[in-house]
Amino acid sequence: MKKKIKVLVVIEQSSISYKYYENILIAFKTYPNFEIDVFNLIKAEAVNEHLNKFCSRVFSFPNDKPYKNQLSNVKKIIAVSNPDIIHAHEVIPAFYAAIGLLTMGRKVKFIFHRHHSYYRNWATRIMEKVAFLSCSLAISVSKTTQEEAFSEHPFSKKKITQLYNGITLDDSNLALPFDINQFKNKFKIVLLSRLRTGKGHLIAMEAMELVRQIIPNSVMFFAGEGDYRKQIESEIKEKNMQEFIIMLGDIVNIKALLNEIDISILPSESEAFNLSILETFASNKLSIASNLPSIKECITDGITGILVEPKNANALAEQIIYYIKNEKERIQIAANGKKLYDQEFTTAVMVNKIVKIYDELLNC
Repeated sequence: MKKKIKVLVVIEQSSISYKYYENILIAFKTYPNFEIDVFNLIKAEAVNEHLNKFCSRVFSFPNDKPYKNQLSNVKKIIAVSNPDIIHAHEVIPAFYAAIGLLTMGRKVKFIFHRHHSYYRNWATRIMEKVAFLSCSLAISVSKTTQEEAFSEHPFSKKKITQLYNGITLDDSNLALPFDINQFKNKFKIVLLSRLRTGKGHLIAMEAMELVRQIIPNSVMFFAGEGDYRKQIESEIKEKNMQEFIIMLGDIVNIKALLNEIDISILPSESEAFNLSILETFASNKLSIASNLPSIKECITDGITGILVEPKNANALAEQIIYYIKNEKERIQIAANGKKLYDQEFTTAVMVNKIVKIYDELLNC
């Protein structure tokens, strides 16, 4: 009988609306020789109880201040889980895993999965350096971020590999938290993203003003939450755009929303590798996104989606108007995106590649 391989997945998750980790855990169920524990740095009862349905155990810090004086708890959790591999997603989880292993003197294969290329502050820069130097392998989610990591962490270059994210959309019948029928006869556009600077919400608003001059029966949804919410709401109110720019907050059933829209946009200023584009592909809808290196890794302009220059509201509006008017082209490009998603960007494809990485690490 094949030996069980124990993996401790270290994350930082506060909302069950983000299904990425849940889908990974579900996909691992098809690999019975793996036993997965989860260590969520955030003590979020609803999240941890939910994730516990899909793995062996879920650990968390014993109080609501997870970033202070927690080294002893990190060491205890690693000791109890007793993993063969620690797979830490993002900088802060990777830092805690690295420090825990270093102070314990444990020789465990350690993967730092780097999803973003931006820093919260100077402290996370230091944390990332520790994570890169300590890990057995670092995963970058795009070729663009891999090249950035090569430049930023030259001493770790040999252990930085690239692996695209994969997603699975929830097929549940969970209803949307608003009545979509009130927008039944309107063209619907969505910006599916965290509400933070650099995601292009203000550019989207400028573009929408132009779109409505040509297509007055159009509306735009902002789906997501974040620390930029008050600024966006204030801008919408100041411009009197409440009637046609709708703030939805976090949406648990993304598929139900995307099934109802006509076009998805992402006018970001920077991206590592965006999951909302993959969600759009999976829903067989057209994605119009910024012409950024990482986005060009999944969108071929005019083939699998449409690229526009960042910070250019006029260009964004022109493409939205064109593809609202030209439904046949919109449908064909969306179909191409769906085909690419099925081949390259499902959770099953991603997890299969992760399993191969685990096997290589343990056999080296």
